[in-house]
Amino acid sequence: MTVSVWTYYLNEISAIDAGFVPTRDNPGIQRRDTDQPIDGFWRVMGAKTKHDLPAAVWRQEGHDHVVIQIGRQQPMVVHESGPEVMKFIGGSFVSCAAVRKADWDMALASGFWPDGRPSRDVIEITDYRELALHLLSNNDADLITLLRGKVKWYGQAGKQLPGALYHINIEAKK
Repeated sequence: MTVSVWTYYLNEISAIDAGFVPTRDNPGIQRRDTDQPIDGFWRVMGAKTKHDLPAAVWRQEGHDHVVIQIGRQQPMVVHESGPEVMKFIGGSFVSCAAVRKADWDMALASGFWPDGRPSRDVIEITDYRELALHLLSNNDADLITLLRGKVKWYGQAGKQLPGALYHINIEAKK
């Protein structure tokens, strides 16, 4: 019997559907130091004050190569047993939680996961209105800590967006 390259990922999604809640210390129900194919859509869970990168792994049909995409970087096409795959499994994959493709797509496109956590460094997020909405609607202390020192807030005396949303100007630390 041939095992699908998606089996490992689908087992993780099934566990989440059954109520398992991934955390950085316990991102899944299966061991992460696996020799099974890990094709799927993943959330690299960052430290408490960091962002969670979207990652994806998939096979090139008919080839012994896999494609690894982390964040918005150019996807890498590598041999399935190459050092890049081993580095990913031994590094980032240790803290990866399975996610549905729609959530992965949202994180990649908007810069935020459905739960409001950023999926890339906030300095890279240029949609200030969306960032303001996330901050105000989630009142996320971790996100606010993440932004401290990177954000200038403009309140009543400054420029405001419609609906009393605060205008945010993100600047890189000097």
